Amino acid sequence: MAHPSPNPVYRGSPVCLDELDFPATSLRRDSPVEQLIAVVTRSLFASDCAVRHLANGAWNTVYVVTLTQPRPPYIPQTVVCRVSLAAKTDSCLSIQSEVDTMMYVLGRTRIPIPKIYAYCTNGNVLSQTYMFLEHITTGQRMREAFELLDEAGRARAIREYAGVVHRLSQLRFSRIGSLLRTPAPGRGEPEYTVAGPSMVRSNHSERAGQRTHTALERPFTAVVPWLLAMEEDELRFVRAHPERVAEWSNFFAGKSLNEVVEIVCTVLRSVIKEIPRACDTGPLSKILCLWHYDLNSG
Repeated sequence: MAHPSPNPVYRGSPVCLDELDFPATSLRRDSPVEQLIAVVTRSLFASDCAVRHLANGAWNTVYVVTLTQPRPPYIPQTVVCRVSLAAKTDSCLSIQSEVDTMMYVLGRTRIPIPKIYAYCTNGNVLSQTYMFLEHITTGQRMREAFELLDEAGRARAIREYAGVVHRLSQLRFSRIGSLLRTPAPGRGEPEYTVAGPSMVRSNHSERAGQRTHTALERPFTAVVPWLLAMEEDELRFVRAHPERVAEWSNFFAGKSLNEVVEIVCTVLRSVIKEIPRACDTGPLSKILCLWHYDLNSG
């Protein structure tokens, strides 16, 4: 077993692990993920650890990492390692943009964003993108927790959620897309720019050369072209990958896959048709928002 380094890589600021050389190990890339997480943890926090599975999500699997050796005061005893599923790694969801968005919100609001200890955008060691985060979750889905609340608790949860959405809406930009951070020299404040939207189902290799994909590689200055590009992109994806629609078929009991695909395409075409009329002349056309899938509770 490799022994932990005497000095942790994490020194109080988020660490990008993309190019970090980890100590030699006999583990293979197909070894159990808990063992691979332990390899990263030893370098990151200079401690052996115990790793246990906590929860599965739509796009990630979450593990609790408990450090077993003395640590500096800025390193907690437990952290969370959130490992992306292959579908997320293979998509055009930007882990870098996710990190930068979280840091932007954390630095400008009182919204409870977990502290980021480290992240990886290229699958170094774990083969998937991943993050080490502050442990502030129970692992229970919000929908499940909500169902257990009494009426007063549900009303309070709705008000708190609305408060978070309101505070996010106060963060204004001149473009619609995803945030990217450029560190400033020395100790200066980093600069943030808005790049093209970070997409859930938009795989670069599959969509290269398609008109809508090209459009989505840049930020937008108005709501209508942004929404049209997003929905047209989704319609193309459904037509090209009907097998993925099978994941939604539990909402369409008794219907064949072809019928479900046709229903989804009909809905998307209707949405595309209505977007200009709904947005072009109303107040919605003036909205410029912070938008990132990982700030959405779904």
